[in-house]
Amino acid sequence: MIIIVRLVPSTRQIEMLSIPRDTYVPIPAPAARTGSTPLSTPAGLLVQTIQQDFGIPVNHVVVANFLGFEGMVNALGASLSTFRTRFAIRTPVSM
Repeated sequence: MIIIVRLVPSTRQIEMLSIPRDTYVPIPAPAARTGSTPLSTPAGLLVQTIQQDFGIPVNHVVVANFLGFEGMVNALGASLSTFRTRFAIRTPVSM
């Protein structure tokens, strides 16, 4: 998963946009000719693809696996999310 984070100092807010890993987008040449995908190449191609296809400027890149992400959340102390829609959490049925 790709998460774009924007820090807004004037409001002290963090805005986040999640881009699903399998989103189909044109990949800048020459990587498109090699069959590469943005996530299988250096961060530079990913940045170039995001800027080209979504028009979002990217100034810094952090690559983290889930444990790294968990560590960042823990370092901040918590993760607070506000949803306008109610969500029901259901326990999966084991077979």
